[in-house]
Amino acid sequence: AVQIAYGKKEARSFLFKLQESLSDGQRCYSPQLARELLKQLGTDLAEVEAAMTDSCLPDVIAQDQELAQ
Repeated sequence: AVQIAYGKKEARSFLFKLQESLSDGQRCYSPQLARELLKQLGTDLAEVEAAMTDSCLPDVIAQDQELAQ
């Protein structure tokens, strides 16, 4: 959803921050952690949440899965 709302560069930044936050084993993933990281990046949470209900989200996920394979 971050990718749809802000693009691949911002989505990559979010994933790197998420990985850093989880790598020390002190935190587990939670929606609250995701919101904190998005806030640190200066993203608009409402815009990301709106992208999560966007009709093109399944297509974007499928494209990313194809690319990963």
